[in-house]
Amino acid sequence: MDIVKIINDRLAQSGQKLDANQTAFITQELTAVLAKTMEVEYPALRGRNFVPLRTDFPRGAEYFKTKVYDKVGMASIITSGTTNLNELKVVAKEIVQELVEVGAVYEWTLRELEAAAFSGTPLDQMNVKMARQAVETAIDSIIATGGTVEQPSSVTGKTGLLNNANVPSFTFSYAWLSATPAQILEDLNDWANSVSVNSKTVFSADTMILSPFWFQKLSTTPYSATVPDSILKVFLQNHPTINTVDQWTFCTDFPSAGTDRGVVYQKMDTIVSFGNPVAFEASAPQIEDFRYKVPCRATVVPTQVYQPLGLSYCDQDNA
Repeated sequence: MDIVKIINDRLAQSGQKLDANQTAFITQELTAVLAKTMEVEYPALRGRNFVPLRTDFPRGAEYFKTKVYDKVGMASIITSGTTNLNELKVVAKEIVQELVEVGAVYEWTLRELEAAAFSGTPLDQMNVKMARQAVETAIDSIIATGGTVEQPSSVTGKTGLLNNANVPSFTFSYAWLSATPAQILEDLNDWANSVSVNSKTVFSADTMILSPFWFQKLSTTPYSATVPDSILKVFLQNHPTINTVDQWTFCTDFPSAGTDRGVVYQKMDTIVSFGNPVAFEASAPQIEDFRYKVPCRATVVPTQVYQPLGLSYCDQDNA
């Protein structure tokens, strides 16, 4: 639909009309805004950093099948001439993942377009940024939990990095709010080691995510009077496999108010991943009730845990 024609039709009621320069300006502005939609900056969202992105999900498909292979059986000690050999098999487990679509819309009123045309004022970019931010925030939430604030995991039936029922949970030995730095360090080491222990050394955790409360607490609390480094720095300097400790707001009050959840895992796309077949995109503009609307969308394959023993959860009170 020709937005310039619609504006002229509106202005004709009062004997006005866009001149050639104004027509060119508004057309160029609308084109420029659509082009800039993918260039706007938005605050860094953490999910894309924490969960590996798989790029082999094709655009347009709604369901995706992934095979996870495991071996069954083992070799045994035999005697000369034996015919009773253990049979080894490779077992494939098929995981079906369903795509989730998220969307938002930004708009201008025809009056705003008229004013921009007559004054030569560039169109406001804030609504574009808000639409991009809304879509990216929804993606971040889906990566974390499989749902959003309006449509949580219990509604979508999907799970994320923080709430997969197959991932084992670890129990700390101490309540950190009253524990000594040495006791907290002991808990951190035991929790990080639990991935290797649970998987019989098949997996080794290299990444730990904490709530902002505990990340800041452990990052700013000295280990001792003689070791001024923080608890977290001492942990990172000495643990053999953990190389990244970070924070995520989704870990706060999860799974219940007053309790924060952390996750430690080996960050590999064969263990855990998500998909983003359609990145943020703006559709063709639409006119509705004297408003110029631009629908935006993206598609997401929620976080899938292929190897649950490659991760470990732990909950800790924050109050």
